[in-house]
Amino acid sequence: MNLSAKIKNKLSNPVNVIGVAIAFLGAFSCIPNQFAFDVYPIGIVNYLGDSLDPSWSLAMNYFSFKNLTWGEDVVFTYGPLCYLATRVGVNISKYPLILFDFFYFINFFFLNFYSYKRAQNKIIALFLILSAVALIPLFIGGASSLVFFIFLIFWIRMSIDEPSIKFYVIQVMILLLLFFLKFNTGLISFVAFYGQLLYLFISKKETKKMLLTLALAPLGLICFLSTSLNVNVVKYVSSGLQIVDGFNQTMGLTDIRLQDLHKLALYFGIVLVLFLLLAVYNKQKAVLLKNIFVLGLFFLCLFVIYKQSFVRGDLGHALDFFRYPLLLVLAIQSFLQFKIFNYKNLLLICIIIIPFFAESSQKIDVLADLSNKLNKSEYFNGLIHHNAASANHLLPNQNNLPASIKDKIGSASIDVFPWNIHLLFENELNYKPRPVLQSYSAYTKKLEELNFNYYNSNKRPQFVLLDYGSIDNRYPLFDEPKTTLALKQHYNVVDTLYHNKRSMMLLEKKLNSNALKFELIKEYAMQVGSPITPEQNIYYEFELYPTLKEKIYSTLYKPSDVSLKIQTSRSSKEFKTSTSLLKNGLFCTRFINNTKQLHDEFANQSIAENDVITSYTIIPFDPSCYKNKIRIKEYKITQ
Repeated sequence: MNLSAKIKNKLSNPVNVIGVAIAFLGAFSCIPNQFAFDVYPIGIVNYLGDSLDPSWSLAMNYFSFKNLTWGEDVVFTYGPLCYLATRVGVNISKYPLILFDFFYFINFFFLNFYSYKRAQNKIIALFLILSAVALIPLFIGGASSLVFFIFLIFWIRMSIDEPSIKFYVIQVMILLLLFFLKFNTGLISFVAFYGQLLYLFISKKETKKMLLTLALAPLGLICFLSTSLNVNVVKYVSSGLQIVDGFNQTMGLTDIRLQDLHKLALYFGIVLVLFLLLAVYNKQKAVLLKNIFVLGLFFLCLFVIYKQSFVRGDLGHALDFFRYPLLLVLAIQSFLQFKIFNYKNLLLICIIIIPFFAESSQKIDVLADLSNKLNKSEYFNGLIHHNAASANHLLPNQNNLPASIKDKIGSASIDVFPWNIHLLFENELNYKPRPVLQSYSAYTKKLEELNFNYYNSNKRPQFVLLDYGSIDNRYPLFDEPKTTLALKQHYNVVDTLYHNKRSMMLLEKKLNSNALKFELIKEYAMQVGSPITPEQNIYYEFELYPTLKEKIYSTLYKPSDVSLKIQTSRSSKEFKTSTSLLKNGLFCTRFINNTKQLHDEFANQSIAENDVITSYTIIPFDPSCYKNKIRIKEYKITQ
């Protein structure tokens, strides 16, 4: 039968015709309504806070444009293909975005089509597809990695039923995309992929030669593509693992407003798992291995969605747990194998209803956007007129630094602390980033040492613009404690300014300065909760020891909270910290609450009596999560 005859035969089947229509409309609806985002200045009202996300997303495009090396010059959650998720239009060609959207559409189309075609219950399949489409936002941003991970699960699910080279090719393409788009999801995707190869080997559904080829193909292609994408693979992976670990340890929030949403998520997860267990239950040994693997795929993907939704603990991330599991339900295909009057479909109806209830509980009407998803006029208009240069609308703006400051900097290299990189682009300055580009994300000792080594070497930029701030009630000085010491050692304060309601300092590199060194002089243990009196020129590192309860809790959810209590003669303040930040270390006998006091510390001015720190105390929120001893290392700061 020739190709035209095959197509004609398939189109004569009403199920195929309806399936194609549903799949096309569903996939088309989920393409973003805007092709790419132009970049505009940040408003001056809350400049520092509002500049955080726009700063890193714009910087990602800048790094690729400047051909910086990922893993060496740049260490971040995202990789060199980050712009495909952020869709920031500056410095990027439209063709990669077109290819990305086409690949996204194709994956979505076939997921919808095969889900509908294979479903015994076409009516519920239709409602499930419509519900999944309705829940997915018009702009998914960083969640692109989650969606493509679900696509990967879908193609793996297809290949265990019908091993095919075309399915493997798509899987490898998704692996490469995820690896260079967002490392944490890219790493987990390899677990699913190689788990599939193990299943195919045990079940003898594929030849050993093919399995070996599949095992080596993505690794070889990553090495090949890393050259053109400027990626040091070894350092990209090692630093990526640090980012994943540090994010999990440090970035969690405790928002009591989300407690009900978290409980609902647990109920949702239980219903999903219960239904799948009922769906795959079969007494036949021949399908036992397959069903176990399907369960494993589902648990792995659901757990990834859960962790990415609730580790951070804010509303936007938390709602992702209700937006994307319906897509996973379609991808895994075992949920739609019952006729409409089967009692198990009651659970499936609950699975469809719960996400909409979660959205409505937060006053979000997802159905209101459903009709807008079919209107792609803005997308195609943006596609036709996109220009990498014209997307930049940063000039003119109200964020111009004083002329005296810009004259001093000129064309010299400059970095900025803590994270407001946008300000450098708005003033057309020569941005030279440290490896971990924003202070709050130097989560671990190894990440902090990357920045310290950079600033303790000749690579450091000529100027630094320094603000004093942090996120999540963290003590700003200890986001990058060693790097701050390097700044103090190697830079002079040459100017101060008050800009956009923020006090800042301009630092200039000294002509001659000795590298800082840290000499271990003492190591001991103390009771957790015991105060420690800091000494001048001593650097302290703390190590808490988690109990089994904490290890399980932090793996399944997120680490329990830890506070740093700073005591002075007149006040006592507690700041959020984490086990990884405490390993980074801390120093200083002066309590620093603003840029002026930081200036005094850099200038070695005498400490006001009320600002002398009398003690630091580490306080776990739940003492049962940590052993009662804390290990402390003291280093002498030398030159």
